[in-house]
Amino acid sequence: MAEPDGFSRGGIGIQRAGRVDDGGTGVDADSDAQRLRDLIVYDPTGRFTGDIETIRTGLTSSVDMLPMLVSLGYNGSSSWMTPQLRRIYGRRHDLLPMLQSADAVGRPYVVFATDEVVPKLLNFNNSPGHIIGVRTPDAKLGVYANWRRGTTDIAFNKPIEFEYYDYSTPGGRAETDNTYSKHNPAAQALYNLLLTDILPNELRGPLPSIYVPAQTTAKLQYIAYTELVNFLEIMQLSFSIGDT
Repeated sequence: MAEPDGFSRGGIGIQRAGRVDDGGTGVDADSDAQRLRDLIVYDPTGRFTGDIETIRTGLTSSVDMLPMLVSLGYNGSSSWMTPQLRRIYGRRHDLLPMLQSADAVGRPYVVFATDEVVPKLLNFNNSPGHIIGVRTPDAKLGVYANWRRGTTDIAFNKPIEFEYYDYSTPGGRAETDNTYSKHNPAAQALYNLLLTDILPNELRGPLPSIYVPAQTTAKLQYIAYTELVNFLEIMQLSFSIGDT
């Protein structure tokens, strides 16, 4: 890669392009919403990169970016990660080994979540608004659920919709052949991983106690907002969803 004009030889350049795993349309668990097409790290010092002719294909997440940037600022060290910060960032994937070696592994999975606020009177087919997508190198699981009213807990007593794509098959790779079934062991294993580990320890991982009051307030405000939106009459919906 040619050195950009005006680039400091003591600096590091980082560029990303395309959608990432926390972007996309936010209305389903499709592949575009979970894909980072390009991440380019340019290091003219040679301190942090190696095997630069080899494109990395391992899974990574946008949530891994911040720890990488801070570690680069600490000359490749994670000494900045205090015990409190480790509770927040400790499960993030360390991208520095991937910068240094083409043999370094990526994440075992990436996760996408969205919680759409759509008034009930406009949700003509009662589609679930809370979506989680989990993608591994071998497959992808999409879960579409409702929450119990007044909470942020999944309503397991209501219908939950699923998608499962096996990337070992042409239809799975194209995400046109949904093979989810309660009798599909691979799909059930990924769903169990989501419920027992990813959901409680990452998506809803406990924060340091200093942040819990703000988290609790934000959650209560979100619940109140969804209640308001869901029970408005159609003539009252002249505002845009998201207005305060």
